[in-house]
Amino acid sequence: MHALPFALSFALVFAATALAHPLESRFGDTPEAPLKRVELTVTQGEVSPDGGAARKVFLINGKFPGPKLEIEEGDEVEVLVHSQVEKDITIHFHGIAQVGTPWSDGVPGVTQLPIRTNESFTYRWTAAEPGLYWYHGHFHDEIEDGLSGPIIIHPTPGRPAPFHLISDDENDVRALEKAHRETHVLQFRDWRHLTSEQLRSHWVESGIEPLCVESVIINGKGAIVCPDEETLATAAAIYKAGNYTARGCLSLELPILNPSAPSIPPSVDPIYFSDTCTPTGGEVELEVLVVDPENCWASLSLVNTGALYLLQISIDEHPFVFYAADGQYHEPVEVQSITVPVGERYQVFIKLDKPAGAYTIRAAIPDIAQTMSGFAILRYKADVEPVLSALPGYPPLPSSTPFISFAGTGSAAHPNATVMDPFSIVPYPPVAPPQGPADVTLRFNFGRPDATSWAFNASGLTGTDEEQPPYIWRTPQELRALADADPRIAWVSNNSIVDVIHVVPPPNPNHPVHKHFNKAFVLGAGIGEFPYESVAEAVAAQPDFLNLNNPPLRDGWNTLAAATEPSWLIVRYVAVNPGPNLLHCHIGQHLTVGMQVVLFEGMDVLPPLPPPYAAPVST
Repeated sequence: MHALPFALSFALVFAATALAHPLESRFGDTPEAPLKRVELTVTQGEVSPDGGAARKVFLINGKFPGPKLEIEEGDEVEVLVHSQVEKDITIHFHGIAQVGTPWSDGVPGVTQLPIRTNESFTYRWTAAEPGLYWYHGHFHDEIEDGLSGPIIIHPTPGRPAPFHLISDDENDVRALEKAHRETHVLQFRDWRHLTSEQLRSHWVESGIEPLCVESVIINGKGAIVCPDEETLATAAAIYKAGNYTARGCLSLELPILNPSAPSIPPSVDPIYFSDTCTPTGGEVELEVLVVDPENCWASLSLVNTGALYLLQISIDEHPFVFYAADGQYHEPVEVQSITVPVGERYQVFIKLDKPAGAYTIRAAIPDIAQTMSGFAILRYKADVEPVLSALPGYPPLPSSTPFISFAGTGSAAHPNATVMDPFSIVPYPPVAPPQGPADVTLRFNFGRPDATSWAFNASGLTGTDEEQPPYIWRTPQELRALADADPRIAWVSNNSIVDVIHVVPPPNPNHPVHKHFNKAFVLGAGIGEFPYESVAEAVAAQPDFLNLNNPPLRDGWNTLAAATEPSWLIVRYVAVNPGPNLLHCHIGQHLTVGMQVVLFEGMDVLPPLPPPYAAPVST
């Protein structure tokens, strides 16, 4: 293992686990396969996870966040969703390959109609790949309103794992295997006191994108934190964009956020420019993760279920041993912090070799638009209660030594804290991308057509498209004609090698991109112009320009921020799963206004849909 230096952004999307481990949907073909049945009832209620203003959220089986689904690799899964809300909903199973079950991908207007009030819908799919996944709403910006929960798919015995690369001691390896089986899920998310509908209305009326959150919560718990002036001044010095409000938000008097600056439109909710902050640390309960030092190791499954910001995550005095990303094992790497963009998942080990007590879990927003941190507590199982103390503006926390600061940079004690480089991780077991030229090259230019929209190639699908009869009901001939006429849609033949070139002009933030159906190899990313028309042309000009040997294998990736220069990122995958699916930015408010494209993959060989999922027959 080795520690890697900091990298601002990361990896990507690809389907080619199929190259090394072909995925087969066994749904209905093997009666002996275990069937896992789950029922999820969606209601609405009000919560106040950070002790501030309560607001309406989705509840799943009465819980926020939703319940964890634990499944065994190879299980056939049925998830029956009941809607008892006055809104349309769908559920997407993020990272699940949906091989042979494209009708269960949960995308309205693409694979299904929305689930209406008092209706139910059954999703069926095969748990073909083990690891950490999650489920969430996919109608409008329902993630913002809390419609989500985690999924753990446990591996079958004997599946190759990289634990022997962490330790050659057999007892240690057994402890790591046990820890992985008993992994602790930590769901991190930014939290706002306004609903997604209120946020969208504010954006449309003011022309200012809402970028200020109230808190960062962990497993549905947190606190409103009010950083002191020195912390805010430090952040301002790092980003050099201007002053921050008392809540750590960049001032709306600055043109980088507000086209009308320095004036503020009267339609802007005062919550977005108020320079006051009321902490709630003494009134709330933080998440406490209890670990047993007798187990020697603990596994943590980290997922960013938020709607806006990437998060810098660390645990005081406990380095991470990273071993899996987006459900895919990778070679272990020891680091002190990991950057987790929206939608992405990481699994890490921590060694339980510190004195019994408590240690702070930190999740920081390292963004120019806001500096903010959320906290939880790691507690060793012991008879002695840990001592906590609260600084002004903060909740009570242990007095442990941090790796990262409030703004997500290296702390005073560890100014050069190591952060995992997501572009350097190597899949385990080894798997290489397909070689040679691609059959299809897709080039997407990220942009902002106007003040209230985001898109690929200047136009994108919006929420209005979610109301239409799903594409999966249409004939291949209709779909091919649509793809030829609409830049928001791409036609990809089955078994094609596909390269996706992401071009991000300045000024642009990081964009966490997710591809449905499959994982992709992240071939590379960089700052500056991408001067080539294809991967083949780039490799011919510069053989080492891209990684075609052992690149990361992901279903999500984060483009590099393009502040003053453009950035680029390239992924490669094989279209092996016929069906219509999405490639989109996972920032909720970007997705809703159009930063997505539909990929018609292998639609000419898609088998007939089963009766529950086929288009209704008119009589």
